[in-house]
Amino acid sequence: RGAPFKVRGQVSADGEPCGHVTVEIVLRSRQHGDTSIGQLATDERGTYDGAIVLPSAVPLHSPDRS
Repeated sequence: RGAPFKVRGQVSADGEPCGHVTVEIVLRSRQHGDTSIGQLATDERGTYDGAIVLPSAVPLHSPDRS
């Protein structure tokens, strides 16, 4: 938390790139549900690439050791 991490990907529909759309970045957790942590926009080729900083409100999680 508090440090940026890189997120990148591509958005397409019916095999065509989706340019200039907003991508919502969501963390999924079985214990805490979904948490939206930011948004990025795609370029004309449908590609998004940026850094997201996890908010301090995002709970820390340790792996299940059972």
